[in-house]
Amino acid sequence: MRDAIVHTAIEQGWRVDDRTPGLVRATFREGEREAEIEIQYNAERYAIRYRNSEQLRDEDSDFDEIKAPYNMWVKTLDQGIKERLEQIKPHQD
Repeated sequence: MRDAIVHTAIEQGWRVDDRTPGLVRATFREGEREAEIEIQYNAERYAIRYRNSEQLRDEDSDFDEIKAPYNMWVKTLDQGIKERLEQIKPHQD
């Protein structure tokens, strides 16, 4: 699981810190915008959680919303991890 998360994140341009077992911290920057996430994982599943951001808050919203690029970056990362896990999953006949 760790390898799928780390390799996918790096391939997509995320900076990765995986020093803590069961936890990957990743940062993605595009221009002035930056997102920090945590990915908690075990052998069976993973969960991506927002940690922090720069220039991604929607100042025009009455709610504490994040702008669309963050959601796109995380969705792309999530899809990439799922695809990589599918490729390495043992085939059952």
